[in-house]
Amino acid sequence: MEVVRSLNYFIRRFECNRKNMRLNIQSGSSLAPNDLVRIQLPSNALIDLSTFQLTSDLTVTNSGTAGSLSACRITGTHNLVKRCNVVIGGVNVGSSDNHFGRVRNAWKRASYSSDWNDSNVASNQNLQRADTNSAVSVSTDELKGSGHRSFDNWALSGMNINGSGILDTATFGDCSIEIQFDSKYALNGPIAGDAANTVDWAGSNLRAYVDCLFLPNGDYASALKDRLESGGEVRAIVPNVVSSIQKNSSANEFNISTQCLAGVLVAGLVPGYATDFNHRYAACEADGTPSTPAQLGSKNYHLEIGSETYPAYGNVNDGRDGANMTRYMVGKSSPYNYNQLYHTHTATGTLAQAVQAKTQTSYAAQNFIVGFDTSLEGLGCLHESKLMSGVSTQGGNSVIRFISNEFDDDQYWLFAGLCDSELIARRGQVVNFVA
Repeated sequence: MEVVRSLNYFIRRFECNRKNMRLNIQSGSSLAPNDLVRIQLPSNALIDLSTFQLTSDLTVTNSGTAGSLSACRITGTHNLVKRCNVVIGGVNVGSSDNHFGRVRNAWKRASYSSDWNDSNVASNQNLQRADTNSAVSVSTDELKGSGHRSFDNWALSGMNINGSGILDTATFGDCSIEIQFDSKYALNGPIAGDAANTVDWAGSNLRAYVDCLFLPNGDYASALKDRLESGGEVRAIVPNVVSSIQKNSSANEFNISTQCLAGVLVAGLVPGYATDFNHRYAACEADGTPSTPAQLGSKNYHLEIGSETYPAYGNVNDGRDGANMTRYMVGKSSPYNYNQLYHTHTATGTLAQAVQAKTQTSYAAQNFIVGFDTSLEGLGCLHESKLMSGVSTQGGNSVIRFISNEFDDDQYWLFAGLCDSELIARRGQVVNFVA
């Protein structure tokens, strides 16, 4: 008999002991731009990858004589990461995404609240760049990005395996994490007068941590072993992001071949995005300046996957509708739907004087992110249902087109295909990856 929760007197118990463990960083304890960091995960262990954290003492410096460090700071340590993949039983998960920081920044603005920002001070989530490159008073290392910093935003990566982050290395074999860091230009960009090549960052005392779970007996391990020994298999769902940055052509094409495409993120990048990491996603006018809400009203776009069009009626009627499409992609009209699509931070002096506004202008000029939902319940790797409900883009459907009108020809687009993939473990720690 199925009983409603309020009338259910029965309980369940599953004993477990959780401990935070320090991991072995094979590449050493220092950190510099373009470094590749390799972290070995424990063998024959139950690991909660959702708790993975990398910490370092970061220093931001300027060797030039012009200008200051006032705008050369880090708004989110994930912006320093170019790629993050997890090697599970010899299989790479996440290597198709070479724009890790940009995609996570877009996802953060589309699905995280500002309260989440405020609770992640050690990862600089609460620091935003001023609206312009004008000098901002900087009197502490906190504003520059220097100090003890945490890398803990690993959204849409192998850390989300199986909807919970739990990875059994006794089943999937030897596992490790590889993190490729970006160049020194991944900082928030120098103010006018600063030569970009004089600004740099470095890290020391690099450490890595993760929680391990310890069970009181071998029942769980025996059950999995019996399943594998009898010819069965263990399947885990894992996110797989495919990303691309392209110059606007009004008919951009990118390729995503997957059994389950749960959604697509498209974000505008200003023409100077490659040399000025200001971490804005703007809709741009013909002269390259960010659009106003009124100007965005005349811009339209749609997505094509094979013979299907998103939205179904073709072009959106008003470019501002992209904010609602994105909201519905990650939470629909729920009281737990969080985003920062209308947020901006303008610094008038110091961080304490920063004023946060919520306007349509912020969406048009800083957070122009459009989410196309192609699934029943979103990414299966983000919830316990583990439901893979996206569309298949294998074969002839692998070419995806983004058709846009009235955007600057010198603008760039960040494209991210959000896919659900499968890891399959068989006897002898043989692992297959089905994208």
